[in-house]
Amino acid sequence: MSASVQAKPTTPHVTKFAHKYVSVRYVWGGSTPRGFDCSGFTKYCFQRFGIRLPRASWEQGKMGTPVKKEKARPGDLIFFRGKINKGSQIQHVGIITDVDRGRIRFIHSITNKGVRYDWLSVSYYQKRMLGIRRVLKV
Repeated sequence: MSASVQAKPTTPHVTKFAHKYVSVRYVWGGSTPRGFDCSGFTKYCFQRFGIRLPRASWEQGKMGTPVKKEKARPGDLIFFRGKINKGSQIQHVGIITDVDRGRIRFIHSITNKGVRYDWLSVSYYQKRMLGIRRVLKV
């Protein structure tokens, strides 16, 4: 992959680039196509377009502008708490790829599955969602 940076990244650029990595294995602390963890994946995808994100998901949760679920769009970051954590600490992040009549699909790197798509409507994710943030300027 070329490491060149585009002048004005757009949603299709970021989501199309992220799609290239579907099925790449999960590696804790991974941030390359050899293996990604969740925040390593988002950082890698956005960095390709000149947008620097912090390494940790909880730090990425401070970037950009908060967005209500009803206003979400492709390219936004979506954040979740972990399986055990019942509080409001961010422990997982993905990139929204599709919004269709209120249904939100996102791509992320998850333990034992690697990079894949999931729907927010799945109760596992619905219960754990903490917020959405927009880092792409439109």
